[in-house]
Amino acid sequence: MQSRNKSFILCMMTVFCAAAITGCGIKTVKDNDIVMKVEGQPVVKAEYQMVLSSYAAQVKGEYTTEEANQKDFWIMETDEGTPLKKIMKLAQEDLIHKKTVALLARDAGIESDTDYVSMMKAMEQENSRRKNAQDREETVYGITSFAPEDY
Repeated sequence: MQSRNKSFILCMMTVFCAAAITGCGIKTVKDNDIVMKVEGQPVVKAEYQMVLSSYAAQVKGEYTTEEANQKDFWIMETDEGTPLKKIMKLAQEDLIHKKTVALLARDAGIESDTDYVSMMKAMEQENSRRKNAQDREETVYGITSFAPEDY
């Protein structure tokens, strides 16, 4: 009887672990999946998260330290709505501004890949070029490696 219980418990643990690893069939959004569009220009998950994180300190600064450190801070209801809604509004406004500037530049004849995925590929190439130059002990002006939020 005890052997059956052990087998049952092991079976259940295996099922739970498999469910946790696979996400229980929940569709996950990959970094390069499009989460919204602005004037037909795609915004991918990684880009949206980067913009959101750039406003986190600003939004938290509008609250007391005690409020900002609460476990449920981002979904905490206030008279003005939740901090999550605030940060999402700021991110949306920022993205609208950036995508509009990119469209105006393109309309003005300034050809450049301004979508996030293309920019990250260009950043990786530039970082690689700078690293190779540094490895060859050549002079590298400026920083030796860009982060996505700085590129």
